[in-house]
Amino acid sequence: MFKPSWYPLLLLLVVLEVISQTYLAAFGNKDLAAITYLLAGIGIGLLPVLKREAGKLAPQGEGLRSNRWTTIAFGLLVAGIGYFGIQAIKAQPLDYTFADMLPIIQIMGERWLAGEEVYAVIPEIWDGMQPIYLPVMWLSYIPAILAGVDIRIINLFFIALASGAALQFGC
Repeated sequence: MFKPSWYPLLLLLVVLEVISQTYLAAFGNKDLAAITYLLAGIGIGLLPVLKREAGKLAPQGEGLRSNRWTTIAFGLLVAGIGYFGIQAIKAQPLDYTFADMLPIIQIMGERWLAGEEVYAVIPEIWDGMQPIYLPVMWLSYIPAILAGVDIRIINLFFIALASGAALQFGC
C-alpha cells in the first residue's frame, strides 16, 4: 500500500496529468502539454517502484493478498466487466466508420489464419487502406477469431486480468 506520505506526490502527478490533457493541451502550449503529460505519467508509473527501499522485503501483511474478500471482490468485478462489457458490445457493432482499429485488426487476423498477405490493402475500409498495426497488436485477437466471437471479448478478458492484478497486488 502507498504510505500517506506518498499521497501528496501522487495527487500532484495526477493533477498535472489531467491538466496537461485538458486545459494545457486546449488553451496552452501543446509541446509543454505533451512533455508534462509524459513526465507525470512516468512519475505515476515509478511510484510503486520507489515506495520501498531497495533490498527490503515487504513486511507481513503486504504483497500477495489471498483472502475471502479479495476473491469475492474479484468475482464481482469480473461479473460486472462481463455483463456491462457484453451489453456494450451488443449495443455497438464493429463498424469501421465509427472506429476502424478493431475492424482492421480483425481483417489482419483473418488473413493471417487463411495464410493470405496480412499487410495487403484492405479495399473494404476507406476505399482501400494499408494496414499499419504490428503483429503484437493483432495476434492477441486470434483466439477470438478462431472461436468465432466478437474480438472485443479479448479486451474484456485483459481488463479483468489487469483489474485482478490490481486487487491482488494493490498499490
